[in-house]
Amino acid sequence: MSLRSKKEGWSAGFGQAILALARNHGLDGQDARVTCTVAMDKDDVSFGFKADMKVSVPGAYKAKVRALVEDAHRICPYSRATRGNVPVTLTVV
Repeated sequence: MSLRSKKEGWSAGFGQAILALARNHGLDGQDARVTCTVAMDKDDVSFGFKADMKVSVPGAYKAKVRALVEDAHRICPYSRATRGNVPVTLTVV
């Protein structure tokens, strides 16, 4: 699987998690836009991945979107599979 397909899969999985949880946060998940950037990272010993999830919900309060994004990160299959192995930055735009 290429790096491109990983980020597309992660973005899609995260978007589905947002759709599943949006109503609980008083938001319309259909309006959400998710972008995932996956990059190689190097520490003193080896190489690894790092990810940046950017989410926007036009017209929504950032605090509500932030809470939704944090909940989605807990249930997203890709986020769960990489938890503790891949550093992820969650950004609300």
